[in-house]
Amino acid sequence: SSYFEDYASLTNALSERLDLMSNLHLLDSTGRLTFGELQSALFRNFILSGDAFLIRKKVGKQSSWRLIEERTCFTPPWMDMDETGALARTEDGHIVVDGIELSKSLRPIAYWFTFTPDKCETKDEWVRIPAFDRKGLPIVLHSAMIDRGDQYRGLPLLAPLIETIWTTLCY
Repeated sequence: SSYFEDYASLTNALSERLDLMSNLHLLDSTGRLTFGELQSALFRNFILSGDAFLIRKKVGKQSSWRLIEERTCFTPPWMDMDETGALARTEDGHIVVDGIELSKSLRPIAYWFTFTPDKCETKDEWVRIPAFDRKGLPIVLHSAMIDRGDQYRGLPLLAPLIETIWTTLCY
């Protein structure tokens, strides 16, 4: 938001970057999701979890995007935690909040993913993916609905209803 004056210019810039990096009509790395299917998958993740990740995969000169669900991005348990247990630090001293590594100016510089969430205690099961490549183009697009400035992950669309649903189920 600091680089764009309004939401329309941000949306146009993102669509231009997607057009630039996706030479094919099929956007995911497996060649199964079209742009409309990718949008519906993102919307499903917004409803259920509040955010999703698109990771750029480059094959030769062509780029494609892979949709990654939010449950694979979180703070590694082997990192040094602070006394509250909310913030972790990398070996470089960067803060990691909910799997998002932040710079000194609190901008996302990398994301931590595991593709085996049930057994992710060792460093071998974790992948650190930088947010941007050397040219400044995004490697990870984090699509989320952010309400506050200090919030780094999205909230599900069903968040206001979850308590009501659980209360109804208990009744």
